[in-house]
Amino acid sequence: MRCLLLPIALLLVACDDGGSSTPADARADVAPSDARADTGPPRDALPADARFPDAAPPDAAPLDAAPPDAAPDSAPPDAAVDAAPPDAAPPPPLPVRAPLTAPPDPLADAAVDSCATYEATACVDGRALRCALYDPAAASFVEPDPLLQRVLRAERRYDRYHQPDGQTAQRVFDQAMPPGTPEDLWGDPAHFHRYAGAGDAAIWTGVALDAYALRYATTGTEADYARMERKVRQLLALFDVTGVPGYLARHHWGQIDPGPSPTPDHIVDHRDTDHRDHVFPLDRLEDAPAAYAAPGVTPMWHGNPSIDQYTGPMVSFPLVYGLLRDDALKDRIATHITCYLKRLDRIEVRNVQANPDVLGALQAFLGGGRLALDPGDIDLTAVDTAVGYVLRQLNDASADELDLGCPAEVALEPSRVIDLTDNLFLARLLELASDLMSRDSARPWGIDHFYGPNIRGGDAVHLMHLAAMASWFTDDPQYRRFFHDELVGRLQTLRVAATAAALDVPDWCRAFFGGHITYPAFWSLINLLDDPALTDPLRAAMHTEFELRERGNLDDLKFDLMYAATAPAEHAAAAEAARARARATFAVLGGNGGVLDDPRRSYALPADRVLAEWPEGTALRCPTPDERAACEEGVTLLGVRIPGEPITRPCTGGPAECVLDDGACTDALADAPLPPPLRGFTDFLWQRSPFDVGHGGNGGFEQSPGLDLIEPYWLARHTGVITEGEGRVLAWEDTGACGE
Repeated sequence: MRCLLLPIALLLVACDDGGSSTPADARADVAPSDARADTGPPRDALPADARFPDAAPPDAAPLDAAPPDAAPDSAPPDAAVDAAPPDAAPPPPLPVRAPLTAPPDPLADAAVDSCATYEATACVDGRALRCALYDPAAASFVEPDPLLQRVLRAERRYDRYHQPDGQTAQRVFDQAMPPGTPEDLWGDPAHFHRYAGAGDAAIWTGVALDAYALRYATTGTEADYARMERKVRQLLALFDVTGVPGYLARHHWGQIDPGPSPTPDHIVDHRDTDHRDHVFPLDRLEDAPAAYAAPGVTPMWHGNPSIDQYTGPMVSFPLVYGLLRDDALKDRIATHITCYLKRLDRIEVRNVQANPDVLGALQAFLGGGRLALDPGDIDLTAVDTAVGYVLRQLNDASADELDLGCPAEVALEPSRVIDLTDNLFLARLLELASDLMSRDSARPWGIDHFYGPNIRGGDAVHLMHLAAMASWFTDDPQYRRFFHDELVGRLQTLRVAATAAALDVPDWCRAFFGGHITYPAFWSLINLLDDPALTDPLRAAMHTEFELRERGNLDDLKFDLMYAATAPAEHAAAAEAARARARATFAVLGGNGGVLDDPRRSYALPADRVLAEWPEGTALRCPTPDERAACEEGVTLLGVRIPGEPITRPCTGGPAECVLDDGACTDALADAPLPPPLRGFTDFLWQRSPFDVGHGGNGGFEQSPGLDLIEPYWLARHTGVITEGEGRVLAWEDTGACGE
């Protein structure tokens, strides 16, 4: 419910929950359809005191440049000046650069050919070949160092067992797989039961592409290039299957009649379709799986994409764009990214400061010590017009009225306006909330997700990132104008970005995945832009918001590496400490059943074992009364009580339990991040809490794709944090005769 307050109040900090359903008590339709304001008046038709301020002219003082000694509210978020006339000069340049460049192929003149999958075998022209590690400088095959071998084997598992038709998923077995189970047993198709986590395939396939691109940018081999290009095509397929430029599917799959056995080669399911599942014709998907054309199979795609699903391709596409040699493939990327940006509808909630009830609810939510602004930060509670960019949902009720082509321009005028001085504002707010919570109901104006660029720091960066990509991919001046005039100018997104971690939520009710879908966008945008005036504030925000507040105390391997690569020069010591943390984490990161080279599986992790094995000096902590209140207390909005999130449960007498003042219990947390072997099984380790003490499990029935090791490793190799294995690549080794 905490996530739903601000969509109702101001569109300020609504949650994007990565695909999980909204609680049932928050989903009812609460306003008649005729209460919606489908379109807002043009700006010129509005009273002067109701208009949103217009863009600053090119020579105006930058809106993010508050004086160093300014108070937090010295420049209100809506400050700006009149818009430039239609015949204004073109927008200034937006300098960008390719984040990655390919090294020369070290095997170009070698006597061996590159290969992609470690320990793969082949029989070619009567010779047995094995994919092994090769040292071009010594012209000989070598044994990998232990960490590189662990990663190469994790990549082998991912490539062979965790990407049906190129989509990332967890593998579920028909029996328990104890630690140390050999691959020929757990990899046997006879023991495959189903895939799990397919609804998040888009984000994790994007993360896999990050790893593929970083590996190619590190090795330069032709096999690694081909592997990366194939993954690009597989990720693009998640856009192509929808038939709507820029609209992303969570995954595609085959709906089968009851009876056929599941296959590990494809994602299949018996479930009935709902408004989020859509049939697609096979000719829409390049190289469509033959299984989709089999009798009794209906090819489907799953919709309702969230912001986190989009962060998969949004981070990986700029990494690969400059590496790709196929212009047609690059054009497909450009089409989907630009159409997505232009598909976002604009919504404005105006005259917030004129409504003391809504403003009071907002301040109560952001107050109480939970809004931690730094001196000079923009004052989020001073917003008078909240701007949202929303992706309207494609569903059974909206399909006939949505424009399914690619819009011509980025939306600068709102299609929906809610004026808090209007007598109908409450009905319109409540209907907007219903549209935002429409995951489980098909509504004509259902919304998949939204960005609030002038009131959410992460959203400010996501939209700047999108605009910068669009400008690079097309050189269309509308994207530069949107970046400079609308985002950085009117909406002050560089200043808003500096508040990305300002909302302080106790660990007992904190959504740890939120940081993971935000800091990679910061990292990617910093690497994409080639202008210190833009990157310096983003680097500073990575330090103040993420290193100091959001992630630096989590032993988050992926963040530590991204922060170390982008930290401001004055924080070189903090960057080196992050590198040291990363190296220490790699030393113990692997299987969670006691076998380091194993996959991570769904093993139970009793709290007493964690307490017995955790690092010396670690202690349990319980929530303070203020922390409990911050999680559980709600707010009253216009007479409606919106509760918080209970963190208590019945007492069990367990070893890691907090008994609170009223006799209720909650889980104790570690006071320091636990090492990976003592963290529970999950899809991606770095988006989960490192403080939980003990986890459930089922004996290893489910297996992780391993990207939480693979992606950080190649980031560490590419940035020089890990140097072992440098210069060595995979190549085919002749091991003798075959085929007799």
